[in-house]
Amino acid sequence: MLHRDKKMKRPESAWHIVICVTSVYVALLLNTTEAARRFAAHQANYESPVRLVALELLLILFTTGALFYLASLAGRVIFKSVVAFVLVFSAVSAYYMIFFHVVIGFGIVQATLTTDVDLSREAVGAGVVAFVLLLGILPAAGIAVTRLTTETLAGRIVMLAVCGSMASLIVFVYPGAPQNIAGHTQPQMASPLGVVMHSYVPSNWVTGLAMSGLSKYESAVRRTRLMDPAKNFTYRAGTDLDGTYLVIVIGESARYDRMGILGHSRSNTPEMARTANLVSMQATSCNTSTKLSLQCMFVRPEAVDDGGVSGMQSISEEMVFTVLKKLGFTSELFAMQGEVWFYNSVDPNDYKHREIIYARDENIGKPVDDLLLIRELGESIARHPRGRHLVILHTKGSHHLYTERYPRSYAWYQPECASTNVPCVREELLNSYDNSIAYTDHFLGQVIGSLKDKKAMVIYTSDHGESISDEAHLHGTPKHMAPPEQRMVPLMIWASKPLLKNPPDALRFSDLRARKEKMAYHEYLFDSMLGCLGIESDDGGINQSRNLCAGKTPLVAQRDEVTR
Repeated sequence: MLHRDKKMKRPESAWHIVICVTSVYVALLLNTTEAARRFAAHQANYESPVRLVALELLLILFTTGALFYLASLAGRVIFKSVVAFVLVFSAVSAYYMIFFHVVIGFGIVQATLTTDVDLSREAVGAGVVAFVLLLGILPAAGIAVTRLTTETLAGRIVMLAVCGSMASLIVFVYPGAPQNIAGHTQPQMASPLGVVMHSYVPSNWVTGLAMSGLSKYESAVRRTRLMDPAKNFTYRAGTDLDGTYLVIVIGESARYDRMGILGHSRSNTPEMARTANLVSMQATSCNTSTKLSLQCMFVRPEAVDDGGVSGMQSISEEMVFTVLKKLGFTSELFAMQGEVWFYNSVDPNDYKHREIIYARDENIGKPVDDLLLIRELGESIARHPRGRHLVILHTKGSHHLYTERYPRSYAWYQPECASTNVPCVREELLNSYDNSIAYTDHFLGQVIGSLKDKKAMVIYTSDHGESISDEAHLHGTPKHMAPPEQRMVPLMIWASKPLLKNPPDALRFSDLRARKEKMAYHEYLFDSMLGCLGIESDDGGINQSRNLCAGKTPLVAQRDEVTR
C-alpha cells in the first residue's frame, strides 16, 4: 500500500526519444514550406525531385540530431539550453522564410546582431510573436520541464556517431544525385550542399552565425597585426560624396588582349565599345592567382611583400575599404565565388557568396551565371538611397571551363571547347574564352545600365590573366616566372552623367581619359579609387604618382611590368 504523503515523481523521458522528436520537429516540420518550394523548383530542372528533397531533409535531420547529441554530452542544463535556443531561433527564421521569402545567411544574422534595437523592433509584428510563441517558445518550455533519464553517456555517443555517419554518407551521395530532365548532369552549379545548408533551418542560421563569428574574429586579428591607413593617415572628402555609389567589379581570368575594346581583332566587347564616359586601359595584375591577387589588389604597394622567388606573399596593411568606411561609406558584397576570407577582410555591412544567392527560390537549379548579381546590385542600391555606398561584385568571369561561363546565345565563335574530359585544341579554347569575354561585356553593360541615373562610378578589373597555349594553360604560375599573359588584365573605369555634372569630378575624369594609352597596374587601385572619387590626403595617405585621376602628375612605372 502506497503512503498518501509520498511525493509523486514526474515520469522520465529517454534522451533518445527527446532528441529524435525534437530533431524531426525542427528539421522536418519547420522546413515543410521550404521543402515544397525546392521540390517545385527541382521539378523544372531534375528527373528525381522527390529523391533530391528527401536527401536534403535527411541531411538536415541527421545534422540536427548530431548537434543535439553533441550538446547532450555536456549534461542536462547545456542540452536543454541548446535545444531551446535552436527551437526559438529556428522558429524565428522559419517565419521570415515562409512569409517573406528571406534567405537566412551572414547578412541577416549580422543585421540581427548589430542593428539598433529600435530598428529591429520595426521588423517584429504580432504575426512573428504568435508564430514563435506557438512553434518555438512553447516547445522549448516543454523540453525545459521534461525530466530526462539517468542513462549513461555510451548510448548517446553511439547515436552521435550514427547521425554523423549518416550525414557524411548523404554529403558523399548528394552531389552526384542531381540529373537534369534530359538525363545529363547540369552545367556547373553552385555547390549543391552549400545551397542546401543555406536553405533550411537550423543549418542556415547556424552557418550564418558561424560566418559572422569568423568575420568578427578575423577582424580582431587583423587589427592586431595590420596597419590601418584610415588610422595612420588623414583623409577627407574633397567633393560632395552624398548620393555617390562606387561599384567595384572583380573579374576572373580576363585578358586585355582578348578584348575588342583593348585591341583584339574580334569585336567581342560591343557594349563597352559604345558606352560613353568609359575609360579602358591595359593593365598588369599584382599576381597570378585569385587568392594572391585579392590579397594585393586593394592595398598600398608598400604593404606587399611578394616573397621573391618563393612566392610566399605577405600583406602588412588593411585594404582601401577601411578608408571608405571611415568616410561614411556603407558596403555590400555579392559573389559568384567562395573566397570567404576576402569577403571577411573587406568587412562589409553584408555579403552574399554564391551559395546564399542560389538559395533564393528563383535561383534554385540554375547554372552559375554572373548576371544573377545584377538583381543583388539593384536591391543593394535600393536599400541605400542616400548613397555613400560601395558595392563589390565578385564574378565567375572567364574561369575555366570557359564554355560554362555563358549561355548559348553568346556562343558567337565556333567550334567551342565543350568538355574537360576530352582535350580541346587551342582554337576551341580561344573561341570559348572569347565568348566568355563577350558575356562579361554584356554583364558590365547591365551593371552600368542599372546606375546610369545615379551619381556613380564603376571600376572593373580582373584578378589575373590566363595562359591558353600548347606550352602553358590556365594561371597561377609563380609571379616571377609566369608567362606575360597570366598578368595581362583590363582596367575599366566608368562615370555616370550625374556624377560628371560636378565640375571637379568632370576634371578628374578628363585627366583619367588623357592617360588611357598608358599601362596601368593593380598597384594603382588603392590611390586611384580614392583619388577618382575626389578623396584627398595631406599627409601621404594618397600617392598622387599612382592616382590615375591626378592630372599632370607622372605615373610611376612598376618594376615588374610584364612584357607586352
